[in-house]
Amino acid sequence: MAPVDPASRAWHPSRLAVQPTGEALCAAARELAADLGVPVRRTLVAPATAGGSADPSSSPGPGTSPTRRALLEAARDDGLDLLLVLTPRRLELQSTAEPISGPIWADLTGDDAGGPRRRLSARDPDPLVRATGLHRMSAAERRAWRCVDATTGLGRDTHHIISLGCQVVSMERSPVIAALLRDAYARAEAADETGTFSQRLTLVAPVDARDGLLRRAGADDAPHLVLVDPMHPPRRKSARVRKELRLVRAAVGDDPDAKHLLEAALACAQRRVVVKRPAGSPPLAGLVPSRAVEGRSVRYDVYLR
Repeated sequence: MAPVDPASRAWHPSRLAVQPTGEALCAAARELAADLGVPVRRTLVAPATAGGSADPSSSPGPGTSPTRRALLEAARDDGLDLLLVLTPRRLELQSTAEPISGPIWADLTGDDAGGPRRRLSARDPDPLVRATGLHRMSAAERRAWRCVDATTGLGRDTHHIISLGCQVVSMERSPVIAALLRDAYARAEAADETGTFSQRLTLVAPVDARDGLLRRAGADDAPHLVLVDPMHPPRRKSARVRKELRLVRAAVGDDPDAKHLLEAALACAQRRVVVKRPAGSPPLAGLVPSRAVEGRSVRYDVYLR
C-alpha cells in the first residue's frame, strides 16, 4: 500500500500514533505507521504482577488492563488523542482520553466482536434485511446479487450481507478505519476453512467510494445494491453517544460530501440504494426515498431504481 498523502489528511482530525504491544510486533507497527504517515510508539513492557498479566493485549473485551492503561496515559501525556494498538490478536483503536472504555476493532465474520452478535437470516425481521429486499429472494438469487458497501466502517453491515449469501465489494475512505478492516479481512481469511470468504468479499480500502461507484456505473457487473451509511450528524441531546461512534468520529470526522456519495450510489446501483439514517432525521440531501424501514434508533431509506 502506498503511503497516505499528508496533504490529503482531511480524514485525520485527531492526533494518532501506532502502538505495538510486544517486540515481535514492532516491524509490523513501523510499516503501518509509515503507510498512515503517523508516528510509532515505543513498546512498553511492564513486569507481571501478582494480580494478573502485564500483557497490554490481555483484555480482549470491555475494559483495559493495567499495562494498556499505562500505554494510553503516556500517549495522552504526549498529546495524542488516539492509538492504533497492534496486539498479537488484532489491530485495535482506542481513545487515550477514555482508557477504561476499552478499544474497538473491525470484524467481518461476527465471531470476534467482543460480545454476542446475532446472525441474520433471509427470513429475519431485521430492518436491514427488509430494506435490502433480500428476504424476498431465494438462496440462488441472493448468491447472484452484487452489493457494494460504500461506507464499510467496522464491517457490521458487510458481515450481515455476506451472511445472507451475497457478493460484496467493501469500500472505506478513512485510512485509519481501512487499516482496521484489512486486519479483520486477514483474520477472517485465515480462519476460513472452506476458502469461500475471499470469493464473497472484495475489500477495496482506502478508496473514495464516489470514484469507485462511478467507475462501476453502467458496467455489466454494476452492483444491484449499494449501502450508504454516512457519518451521522452529532447529536444535540446530552446523552452520550456510544463508544464505537465516538471513536469512529474521532478518527474519521464528518461526511460533508454525503450528498455526492448518494448521487454516485444512485448512478451506479442497478436495483436499489439503501441509506442508513438516524431515526427522526430528514432524508439525506432532502431526497425523498421510495420507502423507509424503521428500526429502534435508525431508519433505512430505500431508493428503488
